[in-house]
Amino acid sequence: NNPENKVLNLDNIQLEEIFIKDWDYLILQPWEFVLGATKERFWIPQNIVARVEWRSSIGRLWILIHVTAGFIDPWFWLNSPSTITLEIKNINTIPVALKVGSRVCQIAFELMDKPAQIPYNKKPSAKYNWQIKPQESKISQDPKLNT
Repeated sequence: NNPENKVLNLDNIQLEEIFIKDWDYLILQPWEFVLGATKERFWIPQNIVARVEWRSSIGRLWILIHVTAGFIDPWFWLNSPSTITLEIKNINTIPVALKVGSRVCQIAFELMDKPAQIPYNKKPSAKYNWQIKPQESKISQDPKLNT
């Protein structure tokens, strides 16, 4: 049901990049969505997988951190430690101030019983290696099906 016949065209998404000084605040308005990045840079070896999880103290403010795709593949960012893009959404009815640099999420690491057969950086669908700032959707770069 789309009464206004609006369509999200992924090729024409315009994002505004802003920089917030360390230890300043990001004010998230109700239902506002932003992409952020971890201050830490990571590389994941071939026998480890990881997940981004938000902290319950942040969730209790009705702030969602990394809403989707929290799985981090083995060998992700293999040759160049990179940041992790966080999908941050305020589902509260009032604005919420988040201090830049504060702990909003945690990374859970899991040891695999054997190395990954296909490392992330070798997958045709790998699009997010070597990032140092939040990355917008690159779904338009997905390999074409049935080609």
